[in-house]
Amino acid sequence: MSGERGSERIHSVDALRTFLMFAGIFVHAGTYAVPVLHGIIYMSGLFRMEGFFLLSGFFAAMSLARTDPQDFLMKRMPGMLVPLAVVLPLNFVVLWLVGVYAESRTAAFPGVELGPLPHEWYLHLWFLMVLAGFAASAPYLDPLAARAGKLLAGVRVVPIALAIALLVAMEVFVRGSLDATALVWPSVETEWLIVAQFIYLPFYMLGMLAWHHQSLRDALIAPSGRAAATWTLVAAVAFALVVSGFLPGPVRVLTENVFGVAVIGVLAYAFKVTVRRRTPFLALMSESVYTAYLLHFAFIWAVLAALAGVFESYWPIYAAAVFAGFAGPLLIHAYGVRRSDVVGFLLNGRMPKRAPAPASVPAALPAGTPAA
Repeated sequence: MSGERGSERIHSVDALRTFLMFAGIFVHAGTYAVPVLHGIIYMSGLFRMEGFFLLSGFFAAMSLARTDPQDFLMKRMPGMLVPLAVVLPLNFVVLWLVGVYAESRTAAFPGVELGPLPHEWYLHLWFLMVLAGFAASAPYLDPLAARAGKLLAGVRVVPIALAIALLVAMEVFVRGSLDATALVWPSVETEWLIVAQFIYLPFYMLGMLAWHHQSLRDALIAPSGRAAATWTLVAAVAFALVVSGFLPGPVRVLTENVFGVAVIGVLAYAFKVTVRRRTPFLALMSESVYTAYLLHFAFIWAVLAALAGVFESYWPIYAAAVFAGFAGPLLIHAYGVRRSDVVGFLLNGRMPKRAPAPASVPAALPAGTPAA
């Protein structure tokens, strides 16, 4: 797909990306001690981050179609690296809160299972680190995606089958590359920040390809009702195969990826038919999602640590943690990020707004920007 076509803001896709990120609050608050949620969390792990990386690749290609690579990097990289540098030290406070939670809960309710507790220094910020790596590579990946899009334009294949085939092919290549790397660097497979680059790169590239290939875009980003029905069938079959237990390890992983992209297709259709315009509520949630992503972990664990020895049942703690995971970051965004250029820069990497050009001297438009 060319950069000149479809460059308008796609509100349904923006809303889907926002949903995928905010859903992480429910996941992160329930990962650690609610056995009944573990199945839901497993399902989320099959499509949520995969969907976010796919959409990130799509929006990166869209942005590169509008601006040159240098401007792209000058805008994107500070927006990721500045908030990362500011919030990363908070992770060590969160890890201390994890210890408080474990100690208090064990002392008050010895029979309650704690579940797996986070312990890596990067915690949830691994995602931003991986995404920053992809963004830094985007000016080099996008020409490859554009060339592939042109080559695939003449291929007579059902778009959904093409999307699945491309994803599987890229997954086989990158996971084979990871296995080859492990032959000379055995510990690489235990380094999540490196493994994640391999795991999610195919989804990021598939998103870029969707921008450059009209049929892929129609299948993945704006599917029709018929395409959504097909994606639903694919998801059902893939999930049945995954839970059957008959698939060998590598085939199971590839089938999980097919399930993930199918769920993304179904969700893209659901948001396409329900989100027709950018309402004030959607605008607020979309605008604040970055702040929520950065800060929700700290609010969740502050509540978990405070209430660990108060309620034996996890459900009141879970409800309070979810509420805090939403309310805390949204308040900081509304009263800090929105109102202060300094806070906006530190937490969102948002550069201070420049004064508008005088009316008598029209501001120059970037190259390729359509006239109003």
